Amino acid sequence: MLLVTSPLFTLFPCIFFWPITLHLQTQFFNKTNNQMKKSSHWMLFMLISWVLGGCIKAEEVINPDTTENDCLLSAINRNGDKSEDFAYDASGNLTKHQRYDASGEVYLFTNYEKAGNVVTLRAFKRTQGNTQEFRKNQVKEFVLNEEGYPISEKTIIYDDNETPFFDVKSSFQYNKDGYFIEMTREITLLQVSISTDNPENRKLFITKTYSYQDDNTLASAYRKRTNNYDNKVVENNYKYEFYAQDNSKPFPINYNMLVDEFNHYPFGKRQSKLLKQATGVYTIDGVKYQTSISDYSFQLDEQGYLAKMKQSFTDEEGKTTTQNYDYVKNCVE
Repeated sequence: MLLVTSPLFTLFPCIFFWPITLHLQTQFFNKTNNQMKKSSHWMLFMLISWVLGGCIKAEEVINPDTTENDCLLSAINRNGDKSEDFAYDASGNLTKHQRYDASGEVYLFTNYEKAGNVVTLRAFKRTQGNTQEFRKNQVKEFVLNEEGYPISEKTIIYDDNETPFFDVKSSFQYNKDGYFIEMTREITLLQVSISTDNPENRKLFITKTYSYQDDNTLASAYRKRTNNYDNKVVENNYKYEFYAQDNSKPFPINYNMLVDEFNHYPFGKRQSKLLKQATGVYTIDGVKYQTSISDYSFQLDEQGYLAKMKQSFTDEEGKTTTQNYDYVKNCVE
């Protein structure tokens, strides 16, 4: 077994550890409620952050560039069951992404369209209790620069009645070498009534910055979320360790992997080294709330593509949860 880090894990951290994320978020909500005397407004803003991808675990990192690949990622299986699959057009552009629940039914799918320098994602989520009916969940629009990297994002998130619920505006910055260094995001509540006439209190702000130890090796990341309503500040600090060499051949997925509806992915040029370990420290108003450690090892196939992944996630209490993934590829003859 060759031990390397998956280029795909760096693209799918929120997907891979959704059950873990739910567990951690539940703990987070409980502790926060005690601190805030069960403030419904605080819970609301926490929910916004959760919906929009504030995974309190290993943060996403940038992936190696792909050149002359002849295989596409077809599906991902988790612990022996199908978890996701992907569809492409004749040019290899991603057109559809589906996710499956534990019973093997699709519960979420996202369609992709590209027109000029604009990529539009439309996500549809299965109606609760109905395996055949889907409702509109999100619409995302990314504007790309000349290098094909996103520089802005507009997102509308819908409620169960397909009525706009959240309005999200984001911008992305890159350094002179094309590596992603900063994201700013403004989230506005469109429906929920806050007990004030000031519309600014309906807003939540997120910033995220990335620092590099050399030209293409990510060293750390910092994420800050501020709620206008109560001025609460939640901070996440991440540290990364990479394998010395990149021995894998990553699957190409166009549009910079704009796949996940919980989208906090770094864009821009992809670094050459691959992630070995990520640690995170999370604080609320300067008080440490939680820490986590994620470790990764992988098996490649005979062509150098990722075949299997094992990830171990350890929480602050020392409890480790392991997930195993298999990657199915479709190659052009």
